[in-house]
Amino acid sequence: HFGNLNHTGHEILYENLREKCLHQILIKKEDDSQWWEYMRQVHASCRDDISEDCSKQAMSKLSLPYDQVNDCVQASFTSKDHLFGDNSILGEELKDWKEKGPHFFPAIIINNATYRGFLQPDHVFDALCKGFKEPPAECGGMVSGTFHVTEGLSLTLVIAIIF
Repeated sequence: HFGNLNHTGHEILYENLREKCLHQILIKKEDDSQWWEYMRQVHASCRDDISEDCSKQAMSKLSLPYDQVNDCVQASFTSKDHLFGDNSILGEELKDWKEKGPHFFPAIIINNATYRGFLQPDHVFDALCKGFKEPPAECGGMVSGTFHVTEGLSLTLVIAIIF
C-alpha cells in the first residue's frame, strides 16, 4: 500500500499492525476520525520510509498515543521472539479470511459481505459509504454516483486501505 518497492514485508507488516492497533484504540475512544488523519499523514510522509520512526513522527504530529499503539503491537505477539511466535491480530485476520473469504483476487469485504460490483474506485467508495449508518465526512463528496474530491482524499488511498 506504499509506493516504494524496496520495503520489506517486515516493515509493511509492522506498519499494518500499528494501523490496526491505532484503529482499535480510537474506536474505544469513539473517535476514529483521527485514524483517517493518521492514514493521510503516514501515507503522505512515509511513502518512501516505512519505519517505526516515521510512524512515530506521524503520530506525534497528530498528537496520537504512539506508546499505547506500540504496547498494543508488542502485546499482540505471543512471545518476545516475533519471528516464530503467533500474533493475535494476524490470527484474527486469518480466522476472518477463512470464514468469509475471499479466495479469489481481487475481492473486497464490506461489513462482512463480499462486494460484488465493478472494481472502480467510485463504485467501491459508494459501496463503502452506503455501508455506514452515519457516513463519515469523507463520504460527503459522493453525489449521485460521481465522486468529487473533498479535503484532498484520494480514491486510490481509500482503495489501498481496503486491500
